[in-house]
Amino acid sequence: MNHSINIKTKKQFKETTMIEKLPEGHIIKTMVQEHEQILGVLDDLTQVSNKLSDTDPVQGEKLMSKCNQLAVKLIMAEPHHKREEDVLFIEMEKHGIIGPTQVMRSEHDEMRKLINHVEGNPGKLRTTGTIENGDGLWYSPNEGATNESGFTALPSGLRNGGNAIYYELGENTYYWSSTSRLDFDADAWIRWLFNEYSFCEKAGGLKKSGFSVRCLKD
Repeated sequence: MNHSINIKTKKQFKETTMIEKLPEGHIIKTMVQEHEQILGVLDDLTQVSNKLSDTDPVQGEKLMSKCNQLAVKLIMAEPHHKREEDVLFIEMEKHGIIGPTQVMRSEHDEMRKLINHVEGNPGKLRTTGTIENGDGLWYSPNEGATNESGFTALPSGLRNGGNAIYYELGENTYYWSSTSRLDFDADAWIRWLFNEYSFCEKAGGLKKSGFSVRCLKD
């Protein structure tokens, strides 16, 4: 057992050294660096999420605020996805690995269609009005909301997978994707809409959590 771990460690060290030797700006090195940055933020989000299972609702609200701050820091995924398609997927398919690339490319395309439709403004996905003004279901400010797309996103919040407590009703909404995280099987990818920001973030969500489901096509 120790021998196999040692072999694995040596292999990982060799691969890391090979990446480090690549010149700055090399597309493979850039992809690895972006991937590590995304995983770093997601790891921070996971740590905060795990703490939610051992806390009371008041402290939970504070932790969810921290989650929001971390989510805003997530790197916009489109440039990373494009490099995956132009370099990584092509090489995988040359070696006969077709299924995973088809699934990932299909989800990339679905999200691009939605983003293009709302012209880069996720506010066009959300219903209008605010709770404070008595004309909507979102808490103020419901930044940039117009629902011009007809998607009619509602602020359903989430059910925490650790303590089964519901959070963020009226503040944010989360939608499941159909894709698991390849690096962490307990998670699947989700999309996240905010009441305070005109962002549509991508993050990992525990599969035992409760998020919304929305069909993008028949």
